[in-house]
Amino acid sequence: MMWRRKKRWDSEIAPDEIFLDSSNAPAFDRARFEGRLEKPLPQSAFLSLAGMLTLFFLVLITRAWNLQVTHGADFAAESARNSLEARTLFAPRGIIIDVNGATVAENIEKEDGSVRRNYPVPALGQIIGYVSYPKKDAKGIYYDTKQTGLTGLEAQYDALLAGRNGQLLTETDALGKVRSEGVVVPAESGKTIQLSIDANLQKLFARALGAIVEDKHFIAGAGVIMDVHTGAVRAMVSYPSFDPNVMASGGPSKIIAGYSKDPGRPFLDHAVQGVYAPGSIVKPLMASGALTDGLITQNTVIDDPGFLSLPYPYPPGKSFIYKGWKALGIVDVRKAIAWSSDIFFYT
Repeated sequence: MMWRRKKRWDSEIAPDEIFLDSSNAPAFDRARFEGRLEKPLPQSAFLSLAGMLTLFFLVLITRAWNLQVTHGADFAAESARNSLEARTLFAPRGIIIDVNGATVAENIEKEDGSVRRNYPVPALGQIIGYVSYPKKDAKGIYYDTKQTGLTGLEAQYDALLAGRNGQLLTETDALGKVRSEGVVVPAESGKTIQLSIDANLQKLFARALGAIVEDKHFIAGAGVIMDVHTGAVRAMVSYPSFDPNVMASGGPSKIIAGYSKDPGRPFLDHAVQGVYAPGSIVKPLMASGALTDGLITQNTVIDDPGFLSLPYPYPPGKSFIYKGWKALGIVDVRKAIAWSSDIFFYT
């Protein structure tokens, strides 16, 4: 059985098919294809489209067969050996600066890529303190990812200095090659802290105090320098002290053992933690009370011969001699405070 294409027997031709010329062409809406004769697509166009679609699906099926069947087992094994690891991005710890902007606690990178705390002015060890570093187990996995302040300002302001660690997601293949990585949580740096301490003054004061302690064979010593106008502490020294770089790194162990055996107790801040008799620091308070109560005036003077003789009743007729630190002669209340005259205040 054969099919033949029917021929068009309609002999009638519409006028617009004959008189389509330049005179009436502007009347048509070209955007809607008015005034144009339709021409059907040839059968070859459909055959070409069908061929292209067939070829596309053949390529797709072949590729899928190659991935799933031919090399499926190999790709599955390789994928199983890939691993995702969440690595810690350590936040830079905040720095500490003195009143003039000089750095007294900073971060430095070691040759192995690790970051360590550095203290350029060891004389500030008692004030600044030191930190402990992140710790790994035997397999090299961090079980402690924080750099934590242990003593001093490092401990007091740890929340501000520490910042916040970030996280890096890394994909590694069986050969240890990094396939991809991306920051999941960015690290936040710690804040900067500025002190009222003058680092240069601190170093000079520590050197001078240490020389006095060694020269006089004292066990320890301490001193504080303050701004009399604002009360700001410009230097505060405790001798002997420790090197915060040694304590943070955990060695050398011989030096740390020496700290523990030192009778001067380097880990005790003698300036603020030591317990002492108040001594001559009460003299300004006594002078203020005597002036307020009218017992003396600012013009009252006393002769300080360097000692004070008091009757001693046991046995009668003898005297108790109290010696001052120096014969100062005639002193008023200002000079008595400035030179710490015991005789003036005991009289």
